[in-house]
Amino acid sequence: MAGRSSVPALPTTNFWDGKPTVVVIDVEEHQRLRSLVQAQAPSLSNLLLAMPQDGGEFPRLEARPRDVEF
Repeated sequence: MAGRSSVPALPTTNFWDGKPTVVVIDVEEHQRLRSLVQAQAPSLSNLLLAMPQDGGEFPRLEARPRDVEF
């Protein structure tokens, strides 16, 4: 097995039928990007707690349910 370089590898794009299909990136870069996404994404509990709790009304759609045959 070849040794790892201390220089991060550049992303590599693989093509299928002339179209880009996948990008291969360094593991450390992938972990860095995932931690950024997780830091910015709100948790489900925070989203639920942010819902209005006043019991106020909101406008309902005037849509009629579609006919379904069983």
